[in-house]
Amino acid sequence: MKKILVSISVVLVLLLCETGARRWDYISTGQRNPGDALLGFIRGASNFTTSPQVHDILLHFDGTPGNNITFVHVSMFPSYHFARYLVLGQFDFFYMEIHSPDTTYLTAEMYVYGFPPSPGVKVEPMKPQHEPILTTVYNDKN
Repeated sequence: MKKILVSISVVLVLLLCETGARRWDYISTGQRNPGDALLGFIRGASNFTTSPQVHDILLHFDGTPGNNITFVHVSMFPSYHFARYLVLGQFDFFYMEIHSPDTTYLTAEMYVYGFPPSPGVKVEPMKPQHEPILTTVYNDKN
């Protein structure tokens, strides 16, 4: 019985060390401004898999017409290979696609900051004047 408890303890310690060795990665775009507010918080996660494989998440913030999104911060765990997102200022919404190969899960949290529409002012949704401009970032650990 004592041998089994020691084995279980060793496995738990190894799992904790593995989890502790991994860290949250993050991407931020834009700039915080005096007087801005948290417009939204979105959380996404992939399903757990028994063996490592490709995991993707799409985080989407549906803004109110008239929103002025000025800063977005996204935290990911365990890590990402690349992410693609809208350049700020094009629309009153925001989305980010996150891609991570060779993992058993992927989770992400997105915080969207900016200025809400002025009260009492009717604003039409921003219409695309062109194809949306996207930015792709790669997480090169080498």
